[in-house]
Amino acid sequence: MSSKVEDTLRKAARWLNENGIAMKQHPEELLWAMDHVRALKPLSTFVEVGSMCGGTLYCYAQLLAPKSRIVAVEDGRRGPKTRKPLKRVIAKLKEQGHDAHWVRGNSHLPDTIAAARTILENRTVDFLHIDGDHSAAGSLADWHDYGPLVRPGGIAAFHDIYGRSPCHVDGTWVGVVRETRRAETICGGPFTIGTKRHKACGIGLAYI
Repeated sequence: MSSKVEDTLRKAARWLNENGIAMKQHPEELLWAMDHVRALKPLSTFVEVGSMCGGTLYCYAQLLAPKSRIVAVEDGRRGPKTRKPLKRVIAKLKEQGHDAHWVRGNSHLPDTIAAARTILENRTVDFLHIDGDHSAAGSLADWHDYGPLVRPGGIAAFHDIYGRSPCHVDGTWVGVVRETRRAETICGGPFTIGTKRHKACGIGLAYI
């Protein structure tokens, strides 16, 4: 595990904490994923489906090259408690020099997908993180709608692949593994840290 990535995550978590922004993912799972994603070259286009408060969006974005294109797809239906933090994260990423956007809408709707594609301006995606609709049908739809945007050699990540109700991403993940050239997972520990706030729900990385 790279000490540089650990330092990057630590600094990102500090900024999130100082701004009252929740990071839902288990820190050791996220660190594992970031350590793999950082090796991507190039790493300048990032799409996240299901950004909620923007905590994970912000952490992954710290790995990106300067002036990267970032798209957060999030419906914002949970109200101001998630919309305000996500806006703050987008503003911070712009302050850091990135071209960051929030596409507000249901990730499955044609208008939302079209809006994300418009922002990308025919760019392929280096890194895709899917953490939106955790139903079996919803996660599969996100994969079919946004997975084709990922370039050969890029990575698509899935959160919550560790099957436990009400999450049903595990079945989708099995299919994704069959479709991609390589896949790696981290599921459930054992971990040295973690709280009820940070449940170990598994992350899968699919190499396109």
